[in-house]
Amino acid sequence: MKMHTDNEDYRRRLAAEAERLRASGALGRSDLLIRLFDFLLQASLSGRAPKEIEIAHEVFEKSGEIRAGQDAPVRTYVHRLRRKLEEAYTDADANLGDATDRLVLLRGEYRLTLADEPLLVKLVSPPFRKRGRSWIGAAAVLLLAVNLGLWFVFTGQPARISSDNVGSTAFWKPLSIPHRPVIVVMGDHYLFGESPGSMEMTHLVRRFDVNSPDDLEAYLAANPNEVGHYVDLGVHYVPVSVALALAEVLPIIARTSPEKALRAPLMISQLSPDLLRTGDTIYIGFLGTLGLIRDPLYATSGFRFGDHFDELIDKASGRRFIADKPIAGEIQTPRRQYAYLASLDGPTGNRILVISGTNETGLVQAAEIVADVHQLRRLSQKVGDGSFEALYEVSTLGAVNIDSNLILARPLTSPPVWPSQKPSSTAASGR
Repeated sequence: MKMHTDNEDYRRRLAAEAERLRASGALGRSDLLIRLFDFLLQASLSGRAPKEIEIAHEVFEKSGEIRAGQDAPVRTYVHRLRRKLEEAYTDADANLGDATDRLVLLRGEYRLTLADEPLLVKLVSPPFRKRGRSWIGAAAVLLLAVNLGLWFVFTGQPARISSDNVGSTAFWKPLSIPHRPVIVVMGDHYLFGESPGSMEMTHLVRRFDVNSPDDLEAYLAANPNEVGHYVDLGVHYVPVSVALALAEVLPIIARTSPEKALRAPLMISQLSPDLLRTGDTIYIGFLGTLGLIRDPLYATSGFRFGDHFDELIDKASGRRFIADKPIAGEIQTPRRQYAYLASLDGPTGNRILVISGTNETGLVQAAEIVADVHQLRRLSQKVGDGSFEALYEVSTLGAVNIDSNLILARPLTSPPVWPSQKPSSTAASGR
């Protein structure tokens, strides 16, 4: 979570609202509570969150309320102050109900902020950087987004009505083979908790190279000093763009193979090798969340993937395809993303379809492509009816896809090596 201390306007607003709240009398008459408020305000204005031991010394020891070495009632008073702030904006006598800015004392961190500061998930690239707070708030927002997206899908509101002929194209035709169920798999992100120096969880962490409890266990084994600092909470989330892509894909599956059993969508973290062998699998998600499909796809693909999955490198030519990173506030600047499609032989002669992208807009565009009979027919002319992969450059403006252009499509001749299969020398050397 970004701290706005480098923003002069933000500091001015924070100080002004603090002065208004203090003058309203909403904090009451407790000298210790007011001293705590003033201390946290100054620390917050300087861009830092003090530790509990510092608060104990500066607020309680210096005031003579406790002696050095005694346990200070820091958490008790912080809880009281948080309640005071929450009540202040609902108390008519405080005259704060019309406040444009509202002061909030973050849970799990001793810092005052304005209520409009985002409280979401901390994204971390190696090495770990300590930022962000409020893991419970993050989980609530993420679950709400997923539920809204899936409600949109399963109440029969597809984003577009695709052609009835789309099922006859090379991409979808393998699903017409009877007696194989269809398994739809959503790419989900793994989140783990951070608990620095206390039993209280401060926030969720999304780290791009830790994608499962096993990855976290391996990280902690290599970094034993972090044991107890980062913990598995069993929390996963699915981006809303996956739900939007599902809205495109599910009606196609229903029309293409109405007699086949369609399981409820699974998260990629729930997909097991045994389940992967039972039917045709359709993966819908980002390139960074391929899970069990990742290594077989990497082995047979003509691409190498970058560390953060926003870069693809053609193995043969060395050509790089790098997605543009979003820039805050530049919603009117055209950006470039990539949509990726693949069709692979499964471990039992079944079919694995990959509908993916470098980010939200790339994924949504990939779903729109597989719902467009004209684009799929053009793709079939380039790759035939067997295994293949295709990459599309997607032009975006904010969250809107403007256009897409097929820039590379090729058959895949090296069969993927799935779990429980013995690797061939060809597949092993392809990564």
